[in-house]
Amino acid sequence: MPVLDVLWTFIAQLANPTGTFLEAFEIVGDLATLFALIGAAVFATSYRMFFNYKLTPAGRALAQFTLALAAVLGLVLAARLFGQDYAFRFPLRTAVYIWCAVSMFQLVFALWSTWRRGEPRLLDIEPKNRSKKEKIK
Repeated sequence: MPVLDVLWTFIAQLANPTGTFLEAFEIVGDLATLFALIGAAVFATSYRMFFNYKLTPAGRALAQFTLALAAVLGLVLAARLFGQDYAFRFPLRTAVYIWCAVSMFQLVFALWSTWRRGEPRLLDIEPKNRSKKEKIK
């Protein structure tokens, strides 16, 4: 059956892409990485600028983690754009991965400390410029 042959060819290309199929995967992957980097950077920047992220340990940890995630995605894009041997790759990669690991454990410890205190909500997100009367419901 021709439909099954086409399906089998598609599955085989997914398992081991070659030619234009491989190029398409690389382009889609690069674009997804770029959009994820933009999203992480926009979230981290707006969270730090417009919300009182320092209010809770989880807020501080989330702010650090999203910046670390943006840095990891930046490393991925730098490797795709400049190749595997760009200048300062190893010290940058080591510093970013350590930052990511530390910020991940900040999130874990914030979660555990919240559970220990019995607080029902992990993140109390409130905009910086709102008064107590104008809290978001």
